[in-house]
Amino acid sequence: MNFKNIALIVGFLVGLVAFLYIYATADRNQDYNPSHAKGQAYMNFMVGPLKQFIDITYRTKTGRNDTAVAGSSMGG
Repeated sequence: MNFKNIALIVGFLVGLVAFLYIYATADRNQDYNPSHAKGQAYMNFMVGPLKQFIDITYRTKTGRNDTAVAGSSMGG
């Protein structure tokens, strides 16, 4: 996965919370399934290069206690 394939929308609410929306593809059944190879790649991308990109680009608290992942539908 790379940044070209993902629509990144980052919004800030009162300077406290950053929201990131990742566009869901038609393959979301595989993308969100950690037991599938695509799901593993998706998860590794989110916690690796994507989180690093957000932390470098924006002033964020990078610690475990300041990071969360949530979703809707199958991503929740």
